[in-house]
This record gives sequence, C-alpha cells and structure tokens, in this order.
Amino acid sequence: VMNGTVQKTQLFNLKKNPHELINEHNALNSDNSLLMNLSDIPKFNAKRKKMEALLLKEMKRLDDPYRLWDQPK
Repeated sequence: VMNGTVQKTQLFNLKKNPHELINEHNALNSDNSLLMNLSDIPKFNAKRKKMEALLLKEMKRLDDPYRLWDQPK
C-alpha cells in the first residue's frame, strides 16, 4: 500500500464487520462499536499472534518471497 509507506496491522471480526470498515470510513447505518481495528486491543493479542504465525508458516510453505514489514526474512 502506498509503496510500502503504510505499515499498519489490521484485524477485524469478519462475522460482524465483513467489509472491514473502521470509523474513518463513516459507514452509514452501521453500529459504530463494530467499526474498529481490533489489532491493538489487548484481549485480541493472542488471536492476532496465532493468525500471524499461521500466515508466516503458509508463506514459507509456499515459498512466498514477499514478507510483511514486521515478519522475519
């Protein structure tokens, strides 16, 4: 995104927020309590770490050369 200048992890509850909207999107007729990035909320840290580990494992399995900015090379 933006030539690699934006480095932000995002985590969403896709069952409740399937379009990955956040407050900045000003979604009409939406429950604002759902319009949030969950990645920085402490109660979701374990889920985030589990998903990041799974992603990295799959990237290695598929020999994906394009790591995210915060992943080991």
